[in-house]
Amino acid sequence: MRLVGILMAAVALLSMSGGAGDARAAGVVPVEGIWTGETQAGLPVSFEVKEGQVVNARFRFRWGFCETFDSAEPKSTPIDASGSWKYLDIHGPWMQGTFAAPDRVSGTVVAPSRSTPGCPLSEVTFVAAPGAPAPVAEPKVRVVVEPVTGALAERPSKISPYEKFEFEATSDLYFYALEWQSFGGPVARATGRGYTRWYFLNGGKEVKRPHVTLRLSRLVRRGANLVYTRLHFAFDGSVSPHFPREGSFGPPIYRHYVACGPSPEARPFHVCPPGKTGFFFESSAETVDYTVCVTPPDRRKRECGRGFEAEKGELYTDFLDLRTTGRHLATWYVKGEKVGSFAFRIAE
Repeated sequence: MRLVGILMAAVALLSMSGGAGDARAAGVVPVEGIWTGETQAGLPVSFEVKEGQVVNARFRFRWGFCETFDSAEPKSTPIDASGSWKYLDIHGPWMQGTFAAPDRVSGTVVAPSRSTPGCPLSEVTFVAAPGAPAPVAEPKVRVVVEPVTGALAERPSKISPYEKFEFEATSDLYFYALEWQSFGGPVARATGRGYTRWYFLNGGKEVKRPHVTLRLSRLVRRGANLVYTRLHFAFDGSVSPHFPREGSFGPPIYRHYVACGPSPEARPFHVCPPGKTGFFFESSAETVDYTVCVTPPDRRKRECGRGFEAEKGELYTDFLDLRTTGRHLATWYVKGEKVGSFAFRIAE
């Protein structure tokens, strides 16, 4: 009898243990493969579920009045025991969700507030289910043809490259009769004519129409478009002495990176040991004052160095003694505008 009682108790314990195991196994196991959906704002989200991970999440979000952006960081994040996960993009926004069923997930897309420039907190819900993403129209490549109105065009025949007060109040300059050899790639090229007109104080004027070669570069996402933001021109033929034979329009070009040490010979690196970490900055267009900020892994408080001057063409170095391991983000600003960022890790 005693042996039977012991065996029955053992069976009962095994049943209880098996029941607990079944309860854990009964947790939601999402379908593997591609998942797609959209946010409450009607913007697309997609990701892949693979081996207990959310992989290559893509989500589009409106950062308040700072236009619409796309996440673009291929990586993976684990799904925890409760079916929840959080996917953080390198630029700060994130998507987080919880699987409510093997074929359903819901959550939020969050773009945190930032002061430079002033983009407010944006948060919107989403739902998604297994399925291949619907075809997404590729962004159209455009160039600004009229800076005052911001009008955009593809392969335009005429471009006015500047607002008059930004160049010279007594002049006109535009490019016309443009024929494009290439357009839509990283660099676009065209030939045509330049129109230059200079007004003299006595009321006279001088007009020249030299041949011109144009080169467009620096594509930037603006809403549904990719826009060339830099224009370089070179005149060939008779040009008024009041106009340069060659020049560029567009935002200045900056170089910025992080290295494992402050030495000018240090190369850009995304993983560094604890210690002095170098933050490098160079302006190739003009002398500027810049700010560099470093966001730590817990994202609670960032350190900023402000008011640094960078002379045109000179490489400048700042450094911090970083001891906290994990992912950091360095961000550079000029005139209050973000000009670039660099993610890196401090690891033993």
